[in-house]
Amino acid sequence: MEFELDIREDKTAWYIGAFITIALLLFGLGKVGKPLTPYVGSAASVMSWSDWTLHKAEKVYKTERTLLRKDVELLAQVLEAKSNPVQVSILVKEIGKDVDEGTPALALARAAVAQAALDIGDWSIGILERERAIQSLEIAIALLSE
Repeated sequence: MEFELDIREDKTAWYIGAFITIALLLFGLGKVGKPLTPYVGSAASVMSWSDWTLHKAEKVYKTERTLLRKDVELLAQVLEAKSNPVQVSILVKEIGKDVDEGTPALALARAAVAQAALDIGDWSIGILERERAIQSLEIAIALLSE
């Protein structure tokens, strides 16, 4: 028993396949575009290239700022817990990797977080006073607050 299916002759299958493909494509574009569409009042407007670039830059800025805030929270926890110097030095190295590069808008905050990490590292081994490490951490916190 043999079945032969010649799809070239069945144009209805081609039409159905094309319709499903176009419908899925439009649905996917709608799902991607809806959260990114800017609204002026209640009317949607077309996003220009500069708007898209601004959106990407804001996303990078927010991500980096969140990372720096997490690093500052970890430094504060280390300072309060009086952790051992080995743990602190590992944390300082990890934070050093986080602050190596980033957006120019957060350059001052990155430098403050890096300095706070170094000061807390120095405090953990007894080179620096605790008050100086706290001051350095407060500067980093102030630069990252809104």
